[in-house]
Amino acid sequence: GESSSELRMNHTQRQRQAERGIVLSFEGASPQTNRNELSDLCAAHGKVAYVDFSFGDTSGYVRFRTAEGAQAALSALAPGTVEVGGATPSWRLLSEEEEVNYREGVQVKK
Repeated sequence: GESSSELRMNHTQRQRQAERGIVLSFEGASPQTNRNELSDLCAAHGKVAYVDFSFGDTSGYVRFRTAEGAQAALSALAPGTVEVGGATPSWRLLSEEEEVNYREGVQVKK
């Protein structure tokens, strides 16, 4: 009946929304930070899909599996009070446009 097709529509809408707002960027990290530290830090708040960070850098990106996870991590980390690798990086959520550019950049790199 109608209810099952409505459910299906809501599910695809939800999936589409879940793909946005899942990338956090950070700056001001210690060059001594390793990716595992960042991954563990973020994984405490939501499932991490990928940490885009190279040893020796001071900025990078963390991609989450869900927007909820990214939001939870942002809420915890955005105040800039959480230390990782001996520094306290600042965190923010990428805008939709930045996220699209970021994804394209990632695809180009591979």
